[in-house]
Amino acid sequence: MSTPAPRPVASLIDVPDVEVSDEEIEAAIALAGTLSGRDLGEMHDEYRQALEKLIEAKAAGSRPEPVETPAPASVEVVDLMAMLEKSVSEAKASRSGGPDAAVHDLPAAKKTTKKTAAKKTAAKETPAKKTAGRKPRSV
Repeated sequence: MSTPAPRPVASLIDVPDVEVSDEEIEAAIALAGTLSGRDLGEMHDEYRQALEKLIEAKAAGSRPEPVETPAPASVEVVDLMAMLEKSVSEAKASRSGGPDAAVHDLPAAKKTTKKTAAKKTAAKETPAKKTAGRKPRSV
């Protein structure tokens, strides 16, 4: 697994001098306020705070403090086969025969009627159209 390329330090980036008017700043703040629906002052970036602590600890030469992660929520494992068997037994019980009701096959499909058979024979009786092909080979 490759490590990501290091990001440049902000002081090394050549940022052009751009003047931003007060109206543009106010418009940007108003837009951000309407899009988020929250007061931006209430928000804080926990990831950034943790990353800054890690960077400070490494810069000081000490080991960073381990971060306590919350225990994952317990997940109930579902036995799908048991649920399927229960569903099938309930379906059988809901029928008139009770839980041990037999499942019967569907009746066979009806055979074709004489009308469709007559159409098939009519199609066979039409002579095949001769095509102009190559000449027969001489033996």
